[in-house]
Amino acid sequence: MQTAPSTKPDSPKQDVVDEPYQSVLNHTFDLLAQLETLDGWQLVKEDAEFGVKISRLAYEGKDYMRGDAFLDCSLMEFADFIQQWHRRKEWDNLLDQQTMVKQLSEYTYLLHLIFAAPWPVTSRDVAVVASRRELGDDRDTVILCGASIDDPLIPVDSAKVRAETQTGYIVRPKTDRNSPGLSITCFVYVDYKGWLPTWLANQVGVEAPLVVGRIGKVMQADKNKK
Repeated sequence: MQTAPSTKPDSPKQDVVDEPYQSVLNHTFDLLAQLETLDGWQLVKEDAEFGVKISRLAYEGKDYMRGDAFLDCSLMEFADFIQQWHRRKEWDNLLDQQTMVKQLSEYTYLLHLIFAAPWPVTSRDVAVVASRRELGDDRDTVILCGASIDDPLIPVDSAKVRAETQTGYIVRPKTDRNSPGLSITCFVYVDYKGWLPTWLANQVGVEAPLVVGRIGKVMQADKNKK
């Protein structure tokens, strides 16, 4: 089994929320930091259209996908854009519907996401707590994460399969937090909790990390309108 060194940051700027949300977030933030340091990522695809390098890694019994890219925006522009929940369908081709169920603190939200699937596959949904942290002495690194959680505000729908996910972005500027030019690493894990044809599972596995490049396209389009 692979092991990773402790990478917990000093004095992160973060929200503090009630349990069980806080424990789920702490675990996911620590996991993302570990995934970034691990060796053994296997290249799956280098997507020229979106400029994303996609890799795969099996770690602690789970298959993680990774997307690495550079975007021409500032750190805070990206962090603020990614939490515009109502716009997610513009850059996530897999999403059918997303609802912000509750804002738990300044940067922490409870979300319900629904993903459509082709017949005869049953649609999936996830209940997610999402948040962000700013790290480093100059707050020059932002980690955004989303992780599945059981919450009575999002009851299980018998017409859908409740999937499980852990996702996140580690974002660093090339120079400083207010200047354009970012290095972005996206991590995605999904347990579909039921039957899914191999071709669809493979398609989703490659499509999920491409959101990094799609986000860049949408942000650039916004700039072009100004």
